This record gives sequence, C-alpha cells and structure tokens, in this order.
Amino acid sequence: MVKICYLLLCHKQPKQIIEQIEYLVETGACVVYHMDKNAAKADRKVLHDEFSENPNVETVESVKAGWGDWSLVKATLRMISKGLDSFTDATHFYYLSGDCVPIQSHEDLQTHLAQTRSDQIETADFYHGNWIKTGPHIERLQFYHYFNERKRKWFFYRSYDAQRLLGIDRKPPDGLTLSIGSQWWCLRRKTLERILLFLAARPEITRFFKRCWIPDEIFFQTMVATIVPESDRISKPPTFLRFSDYGLPTVFYDDHYDFLTSQNSFFARKISENSKKVKKRLIKRFVSKSTGDTIYSNGVETINFTTYTGREGMRFGDNIWKKFGRIEEDKRVFVIVSKKWHVGHRVGSSISEITNIPYVGYIYDESGHDMHDLGNFQNHQSKRLQNPAAFLRMMMEARQLNQIIIGLDSSRLSQLEYLREHCDDLRVIELENEFSEEYLDGHADRAGLMVAKGSSVQRNTLHKAIIQTFKQESRRLGTIGIARYEKLREWHSSKMRAEILGKVFERDSDDFVNMVRQLDIRD
Repeated sequence: MVKICYLLLCHKQPKQIIEQIEYLVETGACVVYHMDKNAAKADRKVLHDEFSENPNVETVESVKAGWGDWSLVKATLRMISKGLDSFTDATHFYYLSGDCVPIQSHEDLQTHLAQTRSDQIETADFYHGNWIKTGPHIERLQFYHYFNERKRKWFFYRSYDAQRLLGIDRKPPDGLTLSIGSQWWCLRRKTLERILLFLAARPEITRFFKRCWIPDEIFFQTMVATIVPESDRISKPPTFLRFSDYGLPTVFYDDHYDFLTSQNSFFARKISENSKKVKKRLIKRFVSKSTGDTIYSNGVETINFTTYTGREGMRFGDNIWKKFGRIEEDKRVFVIVSKKWHVGHRVGSSISEITNIPYVGYIYDESGHDMHDLGNFQNHQSKRLQNPAAFLRMMMEARQLNQIIIGLDSSRLSQLEYLREHCDDLRVIELENEFSEEYLDGHADRAGLMVAKGSSVQRNTLHKAIIQTFKQESRRLGTIGIARYEKLREWHSSKMRAEILGKVFERDSDDFVNMVRQLDIRD
C-alpha cells in the first residue's frame, strides 16, 4: 500500500501554502513543510497555527535558505528526518516547492509508484552528462564556496577568481558516483533511511558538500546514484519543469491546462501566481479518481522546439513584425537613390519644400532623423534592415503620414527589392552622380580600401574599380522591376528633369523648374 509523505519547501504566500497542504492531505497523504526563516515571522505563525493540531502535518525548525548554498539541503534533511520519525507508515517521500501544482490524479500517482517500485530522481553524470549548459561546471565541486552568489555577488566572484589563480582543486570523497539533476524527486522510504545511515557513517561527505555551489542539484542525486542500483531508479524528475540555459524557469498560465495534463509527470512548476483558473482545474483533477489517461507527450522537447524556432521569427507562424509589414495602397513611398548622400539630402529636402511631403533621409543607414519612438527599432540599424517595409510603415503611422520621401544608397538593392514586394505604391528616382578623385579617395578611406601613401597607379586602379562597382549597382537598379522608376541623367535638360519629377509626384512640371535650375543633382 503506497502512502506518500510530501516534503514541502516554501518561502512565501502562506495562504497559498495552506491551500496546497490541504489538498495534499485530502488525498490521504501527509506533509512535512519548511517555511524559510527569511519569511516574515507573521507568515510562519499563520502556517503553524493552521496546522498545529493536524496529525497529518508536521513542520521543522526554519533555516535561512539561500539560493545555491547548503541551506536548502539542510532544510530538506530536516524534513526527511521529521517525516521518517513522524509518519512511520509513509512509503514514499515526494519533494515539492510551494510553486508546484499537481497535473495528474493522486490515484494515478499512487498506481505509478506501486508499479514501478523505484526511486524517481534525475541522475545525470556530473562530468559528462551535459546537464550544465552555462556558467561554472567543475568549479561547483572543485572550489570552496563560502559566499552566496546572489546576496554577496562581488565576494563570490572574487573568491572564485582567487581560487582559480591559486589552482585550488578539491577532491570529492572516495566512492561517490557524482551526479546532477533536478532538485525535485520522489524517493522510497528505504532509500532515505540508507542515505541517512550512509551520511552518519561518512561525515566527510556532508563537510564536502557544504562548500559546493548549488548542492541541491548534486547532493541527493549523488547519494542515490551511489547507493541505489541503476535498475531501481528512474533518472527523470517526477515533476514537470523546464529551465532555460540560464536557469530561468518556464512559467505556465491559464491556457496551458491541456498541455500540462498531457505530460508524463505528476506535478509541474512553475505556474504563474495570477493563473488561478488553471490551478483550480488542476487541483480538482488531483483530488479526483483516476482519469485513465495513458497518452503523454514530451513537453520539454515541445517547449524547446517552439522556443528556438521562435528565435528565428517563425514561432507559430509570422510574428507581428512580419505580419503587418506591408505598406498598403493608401500610402505612397518616394525613394531618392543617390550614392552621394549629401546630394540625396539636398534633392529630397528641396522636393519636400515644394510638395509638402516629408523627407526623412537615409533611414536604413543614418541615425538622428526624426523617426519618433518606435520601440527602440529606430536606434538599431540591424533592426531597421530586418524588415525595411515594416519599419517604414511604423514610421509613417507614428507620424500619421500617407506619403513619405526617403533617401537610399544605390548599394541597398536588397532593401529596395523588399520595398518593391511589400509596398503597393513605390516610386523611385535615381540621381546620376559624378565622382571626383577627392570623393573616390574619401569613399575608399571609409571602406577601408585606401593604401596609405599608395602610388598613383594603385590609386587610379582603385578608383576605376570603385566607379565600376557604382555603375554595376546602377545597372542592377534598373533591372529589378520597379514599375514607377525614373532616372535623372547628366545630359537631361532642366525642362526634362522637371517633367520627370512632375510625372513621379503627379504635379505640374513648372513647380520643379526653378528647383532643378538652381540645384546641382550630380555633385
């Protein structure tokens, strides 16, 4: 007959803990809880008063628990000793936190424990199990850890650096199968009794682990792997959880009920404090009869897949950045293409004065233009280039514009092609520039091409190659299929240039005559 004693580690929210203990005991189980000594004295008193006369609930002397240090193991050992002494009929001890919520029926859990007759605790090989993804590894055991990493960070890392320089290399006690894994487990009574006897016979083990870092992920895992044959243990936590490589837990919400109850686990952490609906449904499922469900899914792999897919912008389909990246037909975009940015600025600003259409500059290359606050996208060129049309649409909507003029370097053909595909009314004017030797020298210098004190032959060769590159960009620009594309050429008369501008901007060409006469569009 299986009887479970839950070992409950908690540090806050006494009302939530009271509810948790009540539904655990309702199923015929017993509970030993530890309330962190860092918690308010009033909170600890609320719990004590609530269960002081309940024969199925015990508590232990509080420890000031600190993340990553021995105090968590110390509190757990106290609960184990209390549970073994107080509940002599308990066959299994399930270690939980106050953030854990059941996801299966208690009957299904009892059936599982009766059938498997095994300890269930993750026991990956400490050295070669690839369990630790980031941060210190061997140093967790190798160095002496006297300072709490979160409370005394400076001292922790100065001690760490000093020991690394000194070549400190602590050796674990002999005969241990060093293992690591989730700190949430379910162990049989006889296993815990053997662990306590083993520790009493070998006090050097406790002394060693007291100075390890994050021992709650190593201590019990190593004890079980050392004294329990592999055939009598399941190296998988009975509680469903998933942490990022940086130790941040996945948090579940009200819409995760079906996902959670499909897992081959019996509790889950971490449920959002605000997700009261899913907690209520899960507790009702826990205290009920067996559900008979036998189909389970691999939730960790599912979360990993959707998480890492999401990083590439494909999570569950297009993200909003891409979904709303089209500039519809009610908005018109004019592009001034000029290799010489100062010429592009000059022409764009002059056209803006005549047409009252705002000119915003080379927005895919330059910063400092009036782009408004666009969720920080305006401050990072890589983000602006990620989806040129979406960024431009955001800018137009932020400024409530239906028309806009931008500048574009002739090398930005991929951005122009993207605008062509995602903008219903795109109009492009390319300016034919002239390039003096002074300009070519400056361009070569900006591109890191100019050889210091190079010979005239080297300089001329480099200039020719640069000009050829500019011409190639211009040729490609005329072949990418922009429906409304015009080019203001060197040999065009002022009248012809004015007519081209009038055609593009749908205005009388006379509006532009004075501008093109007074404005040098080449240099």
